[in-house]
Amino acid sequence: MVTLPAVELQQDKDMQYWGVNPDQIRRRCSELGIQHLRRPVKDFDPHSLRKVLPSAAQALHQALANGGRVYVHCTAGLGRAPGLLIAYLHWFHPGLSLPQAYQLVTSIRPCGPKREAVRGATFDLLSGQPMEAFARVPEDAYTQLQAEDQHALQWRILRQR
Repeated sequence: MVTLPAVELQQDKDMQYWGVNPDQIRRRCSELGIQHLRRPVKDFDPHSLRKVLPSAAQALHQALANGGRVYVHCTAGLGRAPGLLIAYLHWFHPGLSLPQAYQLVTSIRPCGPKREAVRGATFDLLSGQPMEAFARVPEDAYTQLQAEDQHALQWRILRQR
């Protein structure tokens, strides 16, 4: 059986609100050969997204490394899932700036992910400074990555446990 990966960004309370049982989802994914990777993010919370993006990008990268497609989802597909896709494109595709990644994803799926969460997570991974220091960086900082910064960022993301 081929394993198909899915990266889910919903919290348990999202599922409870919609009457979805997380245990049934995990069980059914297992039956269908879907590798179910959860990285819960609070809905409408850019700080939560910022904190989870690196581990979610790691899960996405590892799932893509196995070949094929990956299903990335949250509840409505308007913030968390597209935010992860934008971060992944910016971090793992050479020369793709944050505005270009944002434009690419939002041209395919009308949505409004928090660009600042991606920029903030990029700052967190590259700067070594406390999260609060991000408020003092210029608005265009971390929107363009040099090759060496992109490699350093990828190394930090992929070595996480």
